[in-house]
Amino acid sequence: MLITVILGVKFFVQKISRPQTDMTAPAYLKSCVFSRIIVKELTAMNINDIYGSLDRHFFLSLSMLESFIEICPDELWYETRGGFPFWQQLLHTYSGIHYWMRSTEKADDPFPGKILYPELDNIPEDTISKTEMTDYAKVIRKKCGVYFKNLPHRLFDASIVDRERTNLDVVLMLIRHIQYHVGGCDSILRGERKSPVAWLE
Repeated sequence: MLITVILGVKFFVQKISRPQTDMTAPAYLKSCVFSRIIVKELTAMNINDIYGSLDRHFFLSLSMLESFIEICPDELWYETRGGFPFWQQLLHTYSGIHYWMRSTEKADDPFPGKILYPELDNIPEDTISKTEMTDYAKVIRKKCGVYFKNLPHRLFDASIVDRERTNLDVVLMLIRHIQYHVGGCDSILRGERKSPVAWLE
């Protein structure tokens, strides 16, 4: 089966790399049909592996993010480091997940009435306590669970947030975004000579 797939992909690449003078010619039509068969076979072979890796790495990243709520010292929680309060940087990361993994086209405000600037475009006028952030983290994890439950059936579908991106794009982007801010928050803790977040395998 693997040899058939490799030869099929090679055949398809060779066909599309050469100019086609007649797109109704039997040889061209045969190559198109064969390529669709190959793509179907590849998808069937790999979709579960792709989903499994996405699920594992996303939720490991999410768990590392959650750890900051617990291990951040109380005296550092409201302090500004790297231009923004520590809690606001966590809020920003969670807000990105909330935005991209929502189930409706309209995004809701998890903290109505508070001026928090989750996009890090200003200094917040209000604050989020550790308790509030813990509760929000639980809401986000639940949303992620729902999102991933249906993901195998719509991995390559367009995101309801941005039709130019697939759901696969969204998950990979969020993993990068989470780990970017995990690294930033980790550096803040190390700079204060505090214990960093544990790396999860």
